[in-house]
Amino acid sequence: MIYQIYPKKDTTIYEKINSLNTGLDAILEVSKTLESVLDTNNIPTLQSYASRILMQFDYSDLNTLIDAGFNTASIDSKYELRLYAVQEKQLPTEFTLEVDTISGSWYMGLGRY
Repeated sequence: MIYQIYPKKDTTIYEKINSLNTGLDAILEVSKTLESVLDTNNIPTLQSYASRILMQFDYSDLNTLIDAGFNTASIDSKYELRLYAVQEKQLPTEFTLEVDTISGSWYMGLGRY
């Protein structure tokens, strides 16, 4: 059985511009940008800035399936998060994408980038 869940809300947040929350943008952006900055001794160094995506899902439909007798956690169960690339720039051959839960509430934001 294939069952799809779509996010209730999503957004991209940016480390470099911490007030930018692009919840109305049609694209979620996962990126890491390196920028040359001067340190306290006026020596150029590379500073890394990341963007992160936040997604919130409604799992109430899964509870309905469990109540109806479908075992959503069987040995053969497979869970996937599918994200598709729109525009690739300087992608390495291999990379790691970390996925974590968020313990606090957040707002989707009204911005676009």
